[in-house]
Amino acid sequence: LLRQANTYFEMQQALNVRVRGFDQPIFEAQRAKNQNKVRELTQQQTTAEGQLTKSRESAIAAYATLVQSHPNYRRMDEVLFSLAFGLEELQQFDKARQVYFRLIKGFPTSQYVPHAWLSFAEYYFNEGEMESANEMYGKVLEYPAEQNPVYGYALYKMAWAAYNLEDYRGSLRKFVETIEFAQAHPEGRDVENLARHYDKLMERRAFADTAPPMAEGGGNGGTSVPLFLGRGNGGTWVPLFRAATGYCRFLASCSSRACSA
Repeated sequence: LLRQANTYFEMQQALNVRVRGFDQPIFEAQRAKNQNKVRELTQQQTTAEGQLTKSRESAIAAYATLVQSHPNYRRMDEVLFSLAFGLEELQQFDKARQVYFRLIKGFPTSQYVPHAWLSFAEYYFNEGEMESANEMYGKVLEYPAEQNPVYGYALYKMAWAAYNLEDYRGSLRKFVETIEFAQAHPEGRDVENLARHYDKLMERRAFADTAPPMAEGGGNGGTSVPLFLGRGNGGTWVPLFRAATGYCRFLASCSSRACSA
């Protein structure tokens, strides 16, 4: 059953690439005001999305059967994580969190637990409950970065939670920690997630372009916070820098509150 479910999961990855492959051509057709091409491509994308949904549903069914029929399966933590992740992909978030909670309680040392805590953190963040979100992101950070592929992302979102709580000094410090994380972990797997978040905000013109190699934030006689931005070999962590430094620049320059006690 796990092999079958994993096969469906691999199919999902391929289908997802296909679905997203229509995004740029549709955008270009819209820009060219070619409505016939837009309709054609949109229909093709809709068909591919339907195939993707069916593949996700098949995988979820296989994982759920495995959970029910083999509760003592030795890789149950992996099964629970895959089931919860699949439910999230179908936007069944309440069910996903129930499964994640079972993962946390039943397998507290599993490599998948940071992902589970992150799901709760993201839920509270999206609901505007920043104090609870901050607490859940802290749970994610309890797991060492070397064994935690979402460590950097949790740091980044903690910075945003602090900002939304108007803790500008704390927010700036968390963004600095994000930069330091990038330096220490140039191969971090959550770099692209941060880059996408920053790019979305850049599209909305929420922030200026990336920060210069050196920036400082200070206010009302408070201690300045130096932000030294190195340049990585091969640029593997440059997107993470792009995310964190853009926010650091914004926080350091928009108001003296950014670094005041």
